[in-house]
Amino acid sequence: MNSYPKFRNQTNSKTGLQKIRKTFILCMIALMLFCASGIYAQNDSTSTTKPEVKPFQLSFLPVMGTDGNSSQNNTYHLSLNLIAGNCGGIDGIELSGFAAVTQNNVEGTQMAGFANFVKKDLQGVELAGFANSVKNKVSGAQIAGFFNYAGTLKNGIQGAGFTNVTHQNEGLQLAGFANYNQEGSGSQAAGFANISSGHLKGVQGAGCFNLNKGNLDGIQGAGFTNISVGNLNGLQISGFANINKERLKGAQIAGFFNYTSKLSGTQIGVFNITDSLENGTPVGFMSIVKNGYRAIEIAITETLNGVVSFKTGTTDLYNIFSVGVSPKDEGTLWGWGYGLGTLRPVNDYYRIAIELSSYHINEDEWFTDKLNLHNKLQIKAHRKLSNSTDAFLGFSWNVNVRDITKETKLSPAPWHLSDKTYNDKTNVRMYPGFSAGITF
Repeated sequence: MNSYPKFRNQTNSKTGLQKIRKTFILCMIALMLFCASGIYAQNDSTSTTKPEVKPFQLSFLPVMGTDGNSSQNNTYHLSLNLIAGNCGGIDGIELSGFAAVTQNNVEGTQMAGFANFVKKDLQGVELAGFANSVKNKVSGAQIAGFFNYAGTLKNGIQGAGFTNVTHQNEGLQLAGFANYNQEGSGSQAAGFANISSGHLKGVQGAGCFNLNKGNLDGIQGAGFTNISVGNLNGLQISGFANINKERLKGAQIAGFFNYTSKLSGTQIGVFNITDSLENGTPVGFMSIVKNGYRAIEIAITETLNGVVSFKTGTTDLYNIFSVGVSPKDEGTLWGWGYGLGTLRPVNDYYRIAIELSSYHINEDEWFTDKLNLHNKLQIKAHRKLSNSTDAFLGFSWNVNVRDITKETKLSPAPWHLSDKTYNDKTNVRMYPGFSAGITF
């Protein structure tokens, strides 16, 4: 019987706390609406009071202070707002428990628990728990827990826990989540993303994503992807992909994929694509250059009697994808390989190719599940037959590395000058060889 009243008292206590919380939230919303309506109503009115510079003012709310309604026309060296205030300007310090609005300029420091609003210029520092907004120019710093806005950020800094926005950036934006810059030069650093629509001269650094819709003279660095729509003079570096839709003069470095319309520099990634190579070299597992080097090669070698290869990239550095086969009395050897090569001109008719390739060899089965590598360094002389066709003859040095712990019928090496076994497990045979064929 004694537990029921106790339970009822606990329920009433919880209900009372909920009512208090709701009342507090409604009061705060009403306060913000009251401040906003009073502030903007005053801003729209035309005052005939002569502007004054005063040492001090104290207010509880807008129009409820030592200077009453005239505070919006005065500039203060020290302004104290217990909750919110609205003054003409600051030439010194303003401290607000909740929010402050300045009709003209701030030269000095504004600090508010929630937000600061400046309707002209800021030259100094703004600090707010939630947001700062300057309609015109910031020469200094904005630091807010959530959001900063500046019409123009010039020789200044924006620092926000969530987002910074400016129409013209000639400074530095720092945000926990994202930065947006409509035009102008400057640097951006964000935990998630940066977006710039104008000509960026500086650095974009983001944990995930950077987008620059204009030209970029500087660096884009992102954990995932960089996109530049205009010309890029500088560096793109990302964990996954870089995309540049115009001319790149510099370098792209990505964990997986690079693309640029025109390249005058270097691409380093697993896959590289370039529409037009002006000068430079893409470096990766597979590079495709539309005006670069591509060829199909059919060859005979000492180890794999028939080899078909596809080559792509530039003549300075190209990728080689090969498959070869060699019938023998005991069975059939076949393998697939990958390599890199360079093709240098000697004169109008002759070229020299240097290629390094490695093949996995399968011994009379679809896949031989053991170490069985055929490594080949080739030097080949190409003779031009037509604009698209070469015949070649070459010398090679071969190194076969095989696991001999498993019984095998076939040995890829047709002969050898060196034959050594290490730890009774790995056999290494080295021998000279040849290659001959045609490319087109």
